[in-house]
Amino acid sequence: MLLKEGLVNDGDHVIYLDGDTNHFMQRILDAASDEIDFQTYWQEHCEYSWTKGDVFARFGVNWDDPHYGLTGQIAANIFRLIVNSRTRNLLQTWENLMMDWRLVLTTQA
Repeated sequence: MLLKEGLVNDGDHVIYLDGDTNHFMQRILDAASDEIDFQTYWQEHCEYSWTKGDVFARFGVNWDDPHYGLTGQIAANIFRLIVNSRTRNLLQTWENLMMDWRLVLTTQA
């Protein structure tokens, strides 16, 4: 939406924080770099414990896949990105995935 309205342009830094995570703002600013397209943080929880089986199925892997299911989950409440073709592609892929209600709803599909 911000891209379509011309409010952000290539090279701009975009920071997202959930309302209850403002204490991370300085941390993400201190770590900011023009060399890193997308920055977030790792959580100690394994991906499988917070991800629906439908998501794993969508990518053709099992929940216990060592690369996808058994790795630490990426924090969803904070990120910083530099607008460029790679991050636009990432966000477009995310938007496309979120159009599949089975991947989004917390009910069993």
